Amino acid sequence: AGLKNDFWANALQTVVYVIDQSPSKPIKLQMPQALWTRQTQKYDRLRIFGYKAYAFVPKEKRQKLATHSNKCIFLG
Repeated sequence: AGLKNDFWANALQTVVYVIDQSPSKPIKLQMPQALWTRQTQKYDRLRIFGYKAYAFVPKEKRQKLATHSNKCIFLG
């Protein structure tokens, strides 16, 4: 994603989360998180790490002609 080294902890957290959501051979291609929670996993919450994101700025915190969002980087 081209991020600074300060974000390695966030990257590692994201990797662990994705691994927990992925099928695993030792448990017959079941997902560890699904076995732990006994619920089927959904992938609709997954997003691309390091992708462009926009955070909404509430009306109270912006000036008259300011933009309604700030450009950010999605970390997980």
